[in-house]
Amino acid sequence: LMIDCMFSVTAPFSRELYESGEITSNLSYDSDHTKAFSFISLFATCDDPEGVFEKIKAHIEEVKEYGVDDNVFEIKKRAAYGAIVSEFDSAEDIANNFMDDVFEGTTTFEYAETIKTISIDEVNELVKKMFCEDHYALAIARPANQED
Repeated sequence: LMIDCMFSVTAPFSRELYESGEITSNLSYDSDHTKAFSFISLFATCDDPEGVFEKIKAHIEEVKEYGVDDNVFEIKKRAAYGAIVSEFDSAEDIANNFMDDVFEGTTTFEYAETIKTISIDEVNELVKKMFCEDHYALAIARPANQED
């Protein structure tokens, strides 16, 4: 939910990067969170990866200071809850969720309740805990025939 609020295609920051031409594809992301570790990866196609990386870091600092956008939070919270509920329409999703639940010691029902009851203040506190610039890394993939 936190990552969706900060970096989804409907979040103001991502739209601004795309509409300004600083990224030529939508900003996409992936994350994994377990009891042992957590990571967030952001992906974009751009001509100036270092410049975009600096803007991402500045955006994170801004969110740490001012919090996530209230409207985006409400939209993403409803979407996250809906996505969890819709997973009960698929036997495959149910099986995968229950397998994950066994390994994590949780239940999908607990996750749904957490999403339903989470507050924007809790998300804003998580932003402050999750992002530490000392742990950031930038990886750049360029075509084989392109020079730095």
